[in-house]
Amino acid sequence: MQHFGIATPLLDFTSRSLNALYFAVENIDYNSESSIEIGNYFSVYCNYQNNTAFEIFHEVYLESMSNTRTEVLDYEWLSNNKLLLISNLTKEFNILNNIRILNQQGLFIYNNDAELPLETVYKDFITFYKEEIGLDKFNELLMHDTIAICFNFHKKYAKIIKKILNDLWINDEFIYPRVETLKSYVDNLILQKHSNKDYKEYGEYTNEELVTKFKFLMRTNQPVDDELRSTLVARSKKDISNPIFGNLQSIL
Repeated sequence: MQHFGIATPLLDFTSRSLNALYFAVENIDYNSESSIEIGNYFSVYCNYQNNTAFEIFHEVYLESMSNTRTEVLDYEWLSNNKLLLISNLTKEFNILNNIRILNQQGLFIYNNDAELPLETVYKDFITFYKEEIGLDKFNELLMHDTIAICFNFHKKYAKIIKKILNDLWINDEFIYPRVETLKSYVDNLILQKHSNKDYKEYGEYTNEELVTKFKFLMRTNQPVDDELRSTLVARSKKDISNPIFGNLQSIL
């Protein structure tokens, strides 16, 4: 519902830090310094993975669920939870048939308070709980006073961060995969790779790489340069029994 502008009690997170970094920089187009200092920075908020407070929230969720008579998710009993970390580790929220959710490795923090922000609700709970169990036990349980830590980055680094992430295959096509354009995206990646003269000379290609490139160019109706064609002919004659060359001789 959030994607359609409807207010929900869910705040998006991801379990993968590089994905979080992509979400932070994807819409940044930095050209010059802002006169307002804070405008020159973007932030990434990270939860503490070992924070056992989330286990307490989960126990409340399990207790609430055990008291319901149906296995269907119901907002009435879900609202019994003040805070809840919702991830694919929770059986009822484990979605395996949506490639976008799988790629984004998304999770949510549920905030039941309609007025107070997440950090305030967490702070109120953790302050109360610390007083109940004492500081030593609080530290022993690896709890934290804040729900997240903030890292600030200058926007001038956004462009290079995007490039590094793209080299790691973390980009718009990965984060927001569209099945209908997947084939053309993969074809373009292959073309870019084989069009790069710095990739390697044809003489350094393996037989498999030569044939793959040749077939790709033929399938996409692109011209086969003479160097590739002559290299393929020479290799196929030298290793005429190799099945990888198949019937290429007839079309070379």
